[in-house]
Amino acid sequence: MDQGSTTFFADVIDELGQRAARSLVSKLSPISPPLRQHLHERLERLPGEAGSFLTDPVFEAGFGWELEGQSMASLSGDLLTGALVNAMDAPPPNLSEQRFAADWSPYTHQVTAWRRLRETPPRSIIVSSGTGSGKTECFLVPVLDDLVRQLVGGQPLVGVQALFLYPLNALINSQRDRLRAWTAAFNGKIRFALYNGDMPDEVPISSQKAHPEEILSRKTLRSSPPPILVTNATMLEYMLVRQQDHPIVASSQGMLRWIILDEAHTYIGSHAAEMSLLLRRVLHAFGAAASDVRFIATSATIGGADDQAGEKLKNYLADLAGIDPARVDVITGHRFVPELPGELTSQQKKLPPGDQLAGLDSAELFATLTSAPEARRLRTALQQGARTLTELTEVLTERGGVSAEDKRRTLELLDLCRIAEHDGEAFLPLRGHLFHRTQGGLWACCNASCPGKAGTSLDRAEWGFGKIFLGRRQVCDEPGCRSQVFEIVFCDACGADYLSAELQATEAGTLLRPRTLESDVDAVEEDTLIDAEPADEPRAEEDIEIEVGKFPRLVTVPSMVDVPAWVDPTTGEVDVSRDPQQRVGLLSPHGGLRCARCGQWEKREGELFRPARSSAAFHLLMSIPTLLEHTPPVDKGAADLPFEGRRLITFSDSRQGTARFSLQAQLDAERNYVRSWLYHQVSSSRHQTPPETLETLRRDIEQLEGVYPSRDLPMAIREYAALPEQHCFQIPEDAH
Repeated sequence: MDQGSTTFFADVIDELGQRAARSLVSKLSPISPPLRQHLHERLERLPGEAGSFLTDPVFEAGFGWELEGQSMASLSGDLLTGALVNAMDAPPPNLSEQRFAADWSPYTHQVTAWRRLRETPPRSIIVSSGTGSGKTECFLVPVLDDLVRQLVGGQPLVGVQALFLYPLNALINSQRDRLRAWTAAFNGKIRFALYNGDMPDEVPISSQKAHPEEILSRKTLRSSPPPILVTNATMLEYMLVRQQDHPIVASSQGMLRWIILDEAHTYIGSHAAEMSLLLRRVLHAFGAAASDVRFIATSATIGGADDQAGEKLKNYLADLAGIDPARVDVITGHRFVPELPGELTSQQKKLPPGDQLAGLDSAELFATLTSAPEARRLRTALQQGARTLTELTEVLTERGGVSAEDKRRTLELLDLCRIAEHDGEAFLPLRGHLFHRTQGGLWACCNASCPGKAGTSLDRAEWGFGKIFLGRRQVCDEPGCRSQVFEIVFCDACGADYLSAELQATEAGTLLRPRTLESDVDAVEEDTLIDAEPADEPRAEEDIEIEVGKFPRLVTVPSMVDVPAWVDPTTGEVDVSRDPQQRVGLLSPHGGLRCARCGQWEKREGELFRPARSSAAFHLLMSIPTLLEHTPPVDKGAADLPFEGRRLITFSDSRQGTARFSLQAQLDAERNYVRSWLYHQVSSSRHQTPPETLETLRRDIEQLEGVYPSRDLPMAIREYAALPEQHCFQIPEDAH
């Protein structure tokens, strides 16, 4: 984030919503001007409004967490061993980013967790604290401290004592550097293993010797299990049933002392029941009693501040682990909010206009905001918890029914609060949460006379259907309509729009009904980002798989077909003999559906006529450049790196989806580079007419106009005179 930017949140929110809408419309490329304009109007709305791709933004104060007041060095010797504090203070040079300095003060909730986990008999904890509050240290430091104490006592550390369970492999791998940094000083006497599907069976001896603190192969893991095993529930299940992993369990009998469940909020419903049963099997297989094991659950999104929520959390972990709730403690991190200067908070000054505030330096801005009750109300509201933009605007204006302009002003003020500083403390450090939706399709009322499109861009002759819906419906919600609603599909070749339907033969006659597309089966199916191989030949009509008595059709305007059919928009009854003014065009498949506009045939079902759907991967590809553009360079000297070294991390629980996304991101980057190169090449080679030449030509034209009346000027001269400056290269020779 550019610390100098006074409109960071305002710009990011505007651009994310706008780019999402425009990228989807560009992807669909509707040929219908009314539809295209209507989609822009519906989708490019402010966050939180119906149709917008962004929900109402949520903001929370980013104040630091309460510090214990004692340094790590002062805690060593009593709560922590000196050897561990020294190891954390002096990691290897290549892992210096993982340093936890001896003169640093840990957070209050971290020290509270360390003290609870040192108690006897063993206690369990659930750490409910925000992102970036050091939840990992809450359990990792006590585990390492316990192992160091055993090492000092001369006990060999072979066999699993601590199980770290993570829901994603990405989270497992994220612990490697920290574990290496804090165990490197013990020269392989305190070891760990990251056991997931990527661990090889064997590695070269030289690779293992280079990192004695980490077990790198399954062979070594089975022959000499380390005291710390970082894995996931699936691999743990395999370890309990696979014969080749039996040595890990056999060598760890009676040693298991710690079970850590990170991201505990993911264990709900049947998943929680499965995890609970798995933990009981683990205890049985490792020969450990639940009363002798310390269970630690962590989450940034679970919990609450009141006593009732605390009791629920205790019961949650107790049920999950199969232990007594009385053995469980709930530890919550608390923010430390610096007090504002009293000489400023006693003032009741009115906030100046935004442009004046933006012109102040950081210290002046801090004083101005602190002196204004409006800004102090915003700060107080966010101290009490996260708030939506609408809620903050109501706090700022002290009224309900806020307008779009009110929200924009609140966004601008939040940005100014973020950059205002005094003695190194921001007036209001902020974290924004933006929730981006996908598009599950477009639906349209089949009635061309639908009153729902009156007063919208659709109320034009070019649009042959009715009201548009962004969510699935079966019947139009307009009181005077109540017609059937069909999903819109677009010709991938020309952008022509159709309604996807099917004819159903019934005893009462032939009915037109909405068609359920194949892609409805999996609502989270990824977009076809990378083009598939085209079919060699179109399929014959008899090869198209359809249900008996159901015949796929595309609905279009009557002028697009030779023989329109009458269809009752409410009942779907089809009758070719009825009023021609009520007819629609029905396209039927003969060797495949064919676009009535461009003539393209659909070779595979769903290949040419596609619904208006977009996946998370599609919008992620559109959002990443926006976010990176507003992120500060990691290193100001990294001008030659992509995006000047800016970085962004994403998480996904789909391995195949991640692979597809990675490939598409690379392809998009290369395409954008080529487009940029071509643009600059064309721009640099473009002929520019000198201003003095243009002035001479204008005088020549004025002289000619004085000789001939304007209407009698030769066509070449009149066309030339009407050209904008950038198109004026030379006057045609035959114009004289």
